[in-house]
Amino acid sequence: MNKLIKVVFDYQIFIRQRFGGISRVFSEVNTRLEQKDIQIAYPIIFSQNYYFENVVHTSKIAAKSKIINYVLRIVNKAYFIAYIFRNQDCNIVHATYYSSYFYHFMPHKTKYVLTVHDCTQELCSRNTLGNRRMRYLKRKAINRADAIIVPSENTKKDVISLYKIQQAKIHVIYWGCTRKQIDMNNVHIQLPDKYIVYVGARNDYKNYDNFVIAMEKVCMKTPELKVVCVGAGFSKEERNNLEEHHLEEKFIQIKANDDELGYIYENAICFVYPSKYEGFGIPILEAFSRGCPVLLGNTSCFPEIGGDSAVYFNPYDTNEMAKCIYKILKDEKRREQLRQLGLQRAKEFTWEKTAMDVYQIYESLLEHPST
Repeated sequence: MNKLIKVVFDYQIFIRQRFGGISRVFSEVNTRLEQKDIQIAYPIIFSQNYYFENVVHTSKIAAKSKIINYVLRIVNKAYFIAYIFRNQDCNIVHATYYSSYFYHFMPHKTKYVLTVHDCTQELCSRNTLGNRRMRYLKRKAINRADAIIVPSENTKKDVISLYKIQQAKIHVIYWGCTRKQIDMNNVHIQLPDKYIVYVGARNDYKNYDNFVIAMEKVCMKTPELKVVCVGAGFSKEERNNLEEHHLEEKFIQIKANDDELGYIYENAICFVYPSKYEGFGIPILEAFSRGCPVLLGNTSCFPEIGGDSAVYFNPYDTNEMAKCIYKILKDEKRREQLRQLGLQRAKEFTWEKTAMDVYQIYESLLEHPST
């Protein structure tokens, strides 16, 4: 293809998230896209995102209030619209979230690409005013987009079922994983001798409460076992819940950087991911790449991503979850088998392949303008 691909990414996710899976995906992919024959622009003035700092330099603002955050979004929005209005030769706009505020300002032949990371707001979230508004924006964006990228066949199925759109414009592109050497100079944490690891948020669909119930059963049989929870500090409600299940001394919360997270995976007995639903599940690949045995719920995209390299349980059944965890704790041979399987599985998912697949979608849109 002779025509130079000129892609513009907007601000949305980079001001919504300081950390987070969505912004990390864009950072990983775009860093590799820039190595190809492609021109990328980020018309963004303000960002508060950690990963985006590695992609482009913007003014770093830590929005302390909703009013400040609102003003920063308005400034970014106006700047982005002005950019695409002035630069009529940009041929692809790739939105980083679900507002299509720029749609009527796009040059006539410019294509609109949207990444739908999951359908948690539709399938797992409460019916609040904010969620209803986001679903409305998401529906408009999906209907307007020329191409939609999703990270799993399961997410593709959900999008088609919920929004009744043509399969032809949905493209499954798996996310990747990069195993970097751990810099021990950046590791400043102390870990227990024997622990399993839980990573991420602990809200409803993550199934954390059922995990706590299951771990009470497991810890009764293995009193020396600890649980390392990587993520935000425990809330008062969460601490009370741990006390009710006699686990206040068993659960340890750690806020980890990337090197520390890798170190935690490498030294864990296993990683348990009890979530009921995900669009992909990057922590699965992170654990695989560190040789950490992985235990997953048998729902959503997990069998698709984990394949034969993980052990599965019913996330709604705390007895089954507990039995699954306990069985792995007592079976060192099986754990070693899972370590090797996971290391091999992780090699199948690379950010280089993800970036190439995204690039090919851009090419296809320009080669076939009617699609």
